[in-house]
Amino acid sequence: MSHNFYGKDAGTPKSMEVPLVPDVVTPTDLTTTTLSTGNNIYNSKTLDELFGNWRGSVVHKYQIYKSELETQKSAVANEYESLRKHVSEQVLTDKYENAELLVPTSVLALGAFFSGRVLSNPRNWGASASFTSRLLTSIPSRIVLPWTLAGVTFSQLTPVTWSHSLRSVERDVLPEEWVSQYHQFWDSLHTEGLGKKWRELNDDLDQFLQEKIHSARKFLINRQNNKP
Repeated sequence: MSHNFYGKDAGTPKSMEVPLVPDVVTPTDLTTTTLSTGNNIYNSKTLDELFGNWRGSVVHKYQIYKSELETQKSAVANEYESLRKHVSEQVLTDKYENAELLVPTSVLALGAFFSGRVLSNPRNWGASASFTSRLLTSIPSRIVLPWTLAGVTFSQLTPVTWSHSLRSVERDVLPEEWVSQYHQFWDSLHTEGLGKKWRELNDDLDQFLQEKIHSARKFLINRQNNKP
């Protein structure tokens, strides 16, 4: 004889006289609407207000975020237009360079940049321990050399655009005090340092050549006069 371990009421569904509702809803808060199909719809004013507040909060935050996004998009568009106008009016002022030289110079400058990367890469020098390899593969060279080659390419092929770019960076990007100190250092180095030595060397070389030319002319004249 089998035994029922679940009791006599096991498997028998229990009917509920009231619907299952959250604890925040009181029985007096419920309203019932009977559909034509006989189904009952229970509604709670408390839950309506709660969900309404949630929905209003979500809509309010969405409007705030949407407004902020539109503001940021407008600011970015204004910044881009201001930058484009500034570049057109202050940097790209030479029509010939813009039409004929800017694109090929950009390609050549990009090639010069990657050439600098190749030259400063230690793997391309193998086991070489020469002074040149140590110089080019040092950390400062690996940072500076590619940009230096690209800048030299731009400065030589598009000098007007290059000079305007430098002035624009100095005026609009770099601190004024730093730019002033940089110009003072460069002037002292170029005018009183290397520049002065270079001018002295040119003067000495010019004087030496003039003396040699004068001596050669006197020698030729004397030789011409001494002919029978």
